[in-house]
Amino acid sequence: MEDSRRQRLIELGAEELADVLGNLALQNEDVARTVARLTSSGQENAKRFTRALGDLKRRNKFYGSRESFELARQLTGILADLTAARLEPRSGVQAMVDFYRADTRIFESCDDSFGNVSDVFCHDAVDVFASYASECTDEDWIVEVVIELNQRDDYCVRLSLLERSADYLSESGLQDLIMRLWNLVGDDPDAPGAYQWLGAIERIARQMKDAALFEKARRALKSDLSIIDCEEIAKLYHESGDSETALYWLQFHPEAPSLIAGSRRWLLVDIHRKLGNLEAMAEAAREIFQSHRSEDAFEVLIEALGENQRAQVIDDETRKILQTETFSISDAGFLANVGRTDEAGKYVLARAAQIDGNYYSSLKPLAERMDKSGRPLASSMIYRALLNSILERGQSKYYHHGIGYLKKLDRLAKAVSNWRDFAPHRGYVAGLRGEHGRKRSFWSRYAG
Repeated sequence: MEDSRRQRLIELGAEELADVLGNLALQNEDVARTVARLTSSGQENAKRFTRALGDLKRRNKFYGSRESFELARQLTGILADLTAARLEPRSGVQAMVDFYRADTRIFESCDDSFGNVSDVFCHDAVDVFASYASECTDEDWIVEVVIELNQRDDYCVRLSLLERSADYLSESGLQDLIMRLWNLVGDDPDAPGAYQWLGAIERIARQMKDAALFEKARRALKSDLSIIDCEEIAKLYHESGDSETALYWLQFHPEAPSLIAGSRRWLLVDIHRKLGNLEAMAEAAREIFQSHRSEDAFEVLIEALGENQRAQVIDDETRKILQTETFSISDAGFLANVGRTDEAGKYVLARAAQIDGNYYSSLKPLAERMDKSGRPLASSMIYRALLNSILERGQSKYYHHGIGYLKKLDRLAKAVSNWRDFAPHRGYVAGLRGEHGRKRSFWSRYAG
């Protein structure tokens, strides 16, 4: 809430606000429950939690995928009641154990395709559990509770308690939990259940930023580490402050497939920046930039090379881009972003036939940049590609975008003095009408 609005509400006074809330409570169940929560004792809120949870377990109603939001909202309200109950820590944790043990009944009563109910268990419920567990002095019992709950996690929502264990356990408590999990893994990592516990150890290690523990668990999970495994281990070492070891792990697989090459290169940039290896940083940054000439990648490259190299890099890359035959949105955008608008316009016009209007989120800003820089013909060719894509798809829900593009083309046409080898605007529109004349809703809305 804005501070000014909050202040005005304060100035209304308690009596007037009480009357407003009372009236709203008569009209809205959520408000009524909130008012009841605010005006009840801790014991009353605890009873409301127990009663509501029991009602949910006994209820025969099934919530469809679109109704699951309502169930999630009820669960959030139940958890708010427990928070407001202000129970002593052990009782609060036990109440949350009851909540998690109701997960089977709750998930059997809904279609959680959208994940609304799962989110409550994995986020809101963990927050409440952690708030009570962090105040509990019996950490041995807390560890036992969390492990017991995770020994049966049919809906994969209890694992979040282990993932967030650092939020409610001390350093010694975490070490005890990890030791207990290793004991559950035993000597055979292929034994039933071992995979689950090793995964839990990994998640705890991530939260603790304990790269060595994460490495140990991953090695136990897999005898032959993949390139992705090595990158994950390297990333955690880097995040934990050991960039030298991170670099060591990336050297196991020097070549990465294109699907993960980008993330690997960015990680290398960060590692070399931390280690002060500017030459190696520049090499990784250049690979990123050459694969996709984005503004961010360009600035990182200049950071590594030095500001005095900016003009030279722009000249070199402009020459390379103009020598290529294939159209690239990122290349055109780079030329425009660094002030080479003449070259950007020429680049677009020479490759106009290759422009794929389906990439509207990237093309529209480029068209706007060409327009603002006084390149109406280049801008027109991009808008034509966007409009052609919409009409070819023939989905009326997108027609309003196409109408906007056509009206921009009408305006841009007035500024074009030489259409070169492209069809003039009037001829282009006539061609559109000939090909898409049956899309009457488009043309009628355009005329209107």
